[in-house]
Amino acid sequence: MVKKKDFFISYKSEDEEQAEWIAETLMNAEYTVIIQAWDFLLGDNFIEKMDDALKNSRHLIAIWSKAYFKSMF
Repeated sequence: MVKKKDFFISYKSEDEEQAEWIAETLMNAEYTVIIQAWDFLLGDNFIEKMDDALKNSRHLIAIWSKAYFKSMF
């Protein structure tokens, strides 16, 4: 059984700097995170990784921006 992470941070690439700041802040407070920049590898099935991240996290943080709402995903 996979141990759930505390947070999954969802964002668009344009917002990666903010997402990484949030992830680092949470990790400094001893929470666990899933973040695309660190946990999704080149060649991974993006849809599958998103689904796994959602299933294996207790909470979702979505960084809402213009880019986020323009995205197909």
